[in-house]
Formats: sequence, structure tokens, C-alpha cells
Amino acid sequence: MRRFSRQIAFAQKIQACCVFRLALAYNKPTQDERRNTQHFAMYFLKRLLPFCLALFLLMRPAPAHAEQPILEPGDYGGFDNPQLVPEPWFMWFVMGKLHNENDIDVSAFDYPAGERFKAEMYIPAHDDLKEFSPDIALVGPGLPQPNEPLPFEIPQGMGAVIARSTSTYAYFDIFTQMTYFPRAKIEIEKMPQSARYYMVVFGKPVSRSLYALDIGIMETFAPGAIARYPINWYEVRYALEWGYRPLVLLPVFGLMGLAWWKKRRKTQDARWIRRIRSFVARPSK
Repeated sequence: MRRFSRQIAFAQKIQACCVFRLALAYNKPTQDERRNTQHFAMYFLKRLLPFCLALFLLMRPAPAHAEQPILEPGDYGGFDNPQLVPEPWFMWFVMGKLHNENDIDVSAFDYPAGERFKAEMYIPAHDDLKEFSPDIALVGPGLPQPNEPLPFEIPQGMGAVIARSTSTYAYFDIFTQMTYFPRAKIEIEKMPQSARYYMVVFGKPVSRSLYALDIGIMETFAPGAIARYPINWYEVRYALEWGYRPLVLLPVFGLMGLAWWKKRRKTQDARWIRRIRSFVARPSK
């Protein structure tokens, strides 16, 4: 199978370079924008924003969090009926809840050999979830056999990599604008085989037992994902019971509304000026 992760990363850099070049070509303010400060919002949206976006794409560090959420449909099934994760090289936020000590949540995905894989557990930073630290396990062919008993049976011909953590430091995510407790993490430089793998979440529930499992190594900036960001933001905060008052989005929409109003007003003013000039220049009979 092709080494798609390098190709996708290269394509993202090419896309960022194109945006960067266009931003350099058009980021100089016009004379009207220099003279009149009321056009600053339009100047920012049309010129500086693409420039800043290009710099972010070119200079940002390795991705740190997921963007595309997967909500738990009541309860995830076991190995016979797992939650499928499409394109797992992109970053997904698999959100769920452990209902009891015997509950296991299983998600499945197809992954090629030789590629890097990463999965990390995040717990929403509610006060009653400080002691909640579920375990995670990567199950699949070519992985070593576990040297400890597990609360589930591994399918025949497969091994498992298990991760646990009791860390309680807080982490703020800029995409969901939430605070999390990072927990167990699994990172494999090269997957052993091209096959179907499973991520299993298990452990002792505490209080609400809400979690978010981050799967994948690359963020996606596809137009559909960017356009769906407000919906993803709402879904993540709703599923993790963080609250979803959209106050943090008001500055963005306010700036866009101000720019639209300024442009509309400028167009109307120019239309009236043309009418007045046409009337004045009309020859008298």
C-alpha cells in the first residue's frame, strides 16, 4: 500500500505554499484602506487572514488533537460489532462512556503496514472525573501477546498493546476550547501488517465516565471539515457535557458581519454618488 501519510502531508504543504504566495501578492492595503480605518475589517478578512492561515499551515508543529468527532450511538459493541473509523490516518475524536466494569468499547479501522499510528485518551476536566483513568488497548495481527489478563478475549491470531496512565495535569485544546486530562497513550512507529485493527477502551467507571479517544496522526483542512467546524465544536462539547454556549464564536461572526455591512454600505454610497454625479452632469434643457 502507498505511503499515503507522506503524500498527504506533502500535499498539505504545497497547498499552504500556494495560499502563502497568493497572500503575499494581495496583502498590501489599498490607498483607501490606508486612509480610512473603517475598512480594516474587510482588509483583515481579504488580505491578512489568508496570510496568517498560510503561516499557520507552514510553521505549525505536529498535530495535537482531533477535529472530526464520532458520537457513541447508545453503546459501542464488541469485536463482533465495533464502531468503524474511516481514514484513521486523519484525526478522529471517538467519544463514549463506560457504563460498568464489564463494559468495553471497541472501534475498528483498516491500517497499512509500515505507517505510524497514535491513539491517546482524553478525559473532560470535570471535577468528578479527576480519578477516571480508563485503559486502552490496540488489538491486531503482528502485535505481541499481552503478559497480563484482560477483561476481554483477544481474537485468535492477534496480539495487543496495552497502555495505562494516572496523570492528572490539565490540557487546553484550542479547537474544542475545552480543558482535558490526558491519560493513556499508544504510539507505534511502524504498524506490523496491513490489516484491520481494534482500539479497546475498558476500566473501572467513575461518576459520569465520559471519555474522548483521539485516533490518528494528521489533521484535515478539507473545505468540508472547515465548514463543519461549528457543528463539530457543538457536538464535542455536548457529548462531553461541557456546555455549548456559542459565545466564543461571536467575535468571528461579528467580524464577518461588520465586514459585510461595511462592504454593503460602501456599495450603496458609491451607487448614490454615481447617481448624483449623473444628475449634476445631465445637460439642462
